[in-house]
Amino acid sequence: RALGRSLRRRTGEAASAVQRFTEEAATQVRASVREAKRVLEAARARVRDIATQAQRQALEGLAETVTLAERVVAQIRQRFADEKIADRVVSFADPDARPVRRGKRARPNEFGYVVQVAEVTEHTRRGARGLILPPKLRPGSTNENTLLPETMAELEHLKISLREAAFDAGFHPESTQQALSRVGADTFIVGTPHPGSRRTRRRLARYRVGNEGRIAHLKREFGAGRSRLRGTTGAQIWEGWAVLAYNLDTLARKAATASASHQQHRASR
Repeated sequence: RALGRSLRRRTGEAASAVQRFTEEAATQVRASVREAKRVLEAARARVRDIATQAQRQALEGLAETVTLAERVVAQIRQRFADEKIADRVVSFADPDARPVRRGKRARPNEFGYVVQVAEVTEHTRRGARGLILPPKLRPGSTNENTLLPETMAELEHLKISLREAAFDAGFHPESTQQALSRVGADTFIVGTPHPGSRRTRRRLARYRVGNEGRIAHLKREFGAGRSRLRGTTGAQIWEGWAVLAYNLDTLARKAATASASHQQHRASR
């Protein structure tokens, strides 16, 4: 509460108050760590040979929390000493999470992972819907082009060649075109020149805008975007299952549409 009140002050006063309160919090955390270590040593000595699985898990959880707390205290010292902090801890609940710079005014920073989703469709016209490749994921702020080679490798593994590919403005033109040359695709990036006709550019731009709705649908209906599993591995598992559910729903809809079309054709005969 004191930190919250301090942040509403003028810039100079807020900075000094935040530093003072943060250092006080670090002092309290150091005391708590010392107490937790004594409790941990006593508990381990007491259940050394007869510990149940639940007891072992509780001891491991406490040991992990103590380690994370020590890292946070060290980070506070490094921050106010203007030292570079590598592999920063930003969450006790998910130690693998890293800051993600979004650049949006309402929420410029978040904490978690960047996920790259690529959908392969039969065409780029209105109503296009296809299958999503296994998602690629990295903790923290990761440029899209860093994940793109892995996505292209997935296409090569599946022996899928593309005719066209549409990307948002976050992709670097040269790196993207170099990666897409492996699957022989014509590259369209929002906001960059494209050799196609005006009609082609409009079609690809609309297709790309439609992908934003598809991503929102993937999050809303299939749980993607906010993992309930901890760690990088947990986030990969969560996103993978969300994509699998989406693909199964897509295949089921295609099968139902094909069956209805076949029955209608038989009835017309």
